[in-house]
Amino acid sequence: MADDKAVFVLRNSDGDTIGVVCSHVDDFLYGGSAEFQKVLHEGFLYKFAFGEESTGRFTYVGGDVIQFPHTF
Repeated sequence: MADDKAVFVLRNSDGDTIGVVCSHVDDFLYGGSAEFQKVLHEGFLYKFAFGEESTGRFTYVGGDVIQFPHTF
C-alpha cells in the first residue's frame, strides 16, 4: 500500500495494524479495532462535516459494500 496515496494505515505502538482508511475525493471508507475507532473519531472525523456515515450494507464509489460483524 506504500504506492497508493489514498490508503492510510494506523499502527499501534507494537507496530500492529489497528485500522485502515481509504479515500476517494470526499468519500472515506474505514475499518479497524475499537482503539482505531476512538482515534479516528476523536482526532479526524470531528474536523470534517460528514453528510452520511453508513454501516452494514452500503455503496462506496459505485461499489456495493457488505460489512460483516466482528471482522476487520
